[in-house]
Amino acid sequence: MNFKYLSQKIASKLLEIPFKWNSRLAVLELSKDCYAGWEQSEWLDFYFRYLCEKYLPDYIPMHDKVCGTTFFDGIHDLSPDFGEKIFPPNPGQDLKDKSSDFNREFTLAYSNYQHWRQMEWIESYFSYLCVKHLSGFLKIPGPRYKKRSFDGFLEIPWLFKVFIENTGNKNIILADADLMVKGISKYEKIGIVVAEGRAEYYKEKADKNMRQNSMFILKNIFILPFTADVMQKCKTFQLAGIKTGNGLPEKILLDIAIIRERTVSLQKYS
Repeated sequence: MNFKYLSQKIASKLLEIPFKWNSRLAVLELSKDCYAGWEQSEWLDFYFRYLCEKYLPDYIPMHDKVCGTTFFDGIHDLSPDFGEKIFPPNPGQDLKDKSSDFNREFTLAYSNYQHWRQMEWIESYFSYLCVKHLSGFLKIPGPRYKKRSFDGFLEIPWLFKVFIENTGNKNIILADADLMVKGISKYEKIGIVVAEGRAEYYKEKADKNMRQNSMFILKNIFILPFTADVMQKCKTFQLAGIKTGNGLPEKILLDIAIIRERTVSLQKYS
């Protein structure tokens, strides 16, 4: 297997992806296309919290401990305006159109709820772009082990990941340790495709109101082989001390320094 050749082919097929990703447009595109990876992401939790804070403030203090927990603690920067005046109906809109009602509700939540600053949408959107541009070249999804699977397969398994450089975190979470061990044991290496960029937050004016929005600026795509010797250099991450059946920590962390050092193919965007 010629990894350099495969990485260059993958890089060439990703040349057409945009280098600026708007969070609101990305979320709507993911939802419209019913992308399976988005159904598993964190937006449901954010939207549920939004609904709780919309309908429960008269019954539950949002900034105090609730039943001995801290579920709503730390949301002190939240100042949503749920007034109807923010989003007047569009001219000619059928008020009986349930899809219009949902779109309006979603837009209201998105525009006024600060938890949309979270970044889970970025990796979901990059995976979606990879699926869109690499389907037919890679087999998607890739090999499955127990309840987890790789993102794609072409001679070896592949993973699509994102590194956001302005979070202060120098590691990315790859996958479950047992999945990585299984892939390396069977194929000797795993291909990693990493999109690197910055998350930016800004306000945009719409309907005479300022709305919160976020953007991901893609700078580079790194493609590298992940082998047993690389895995030995990686840190691990346990979720509440949970371990897999063979005793390995649940998640593998990959340092950005290792990514840059081991990169075989580099595609620059901005």
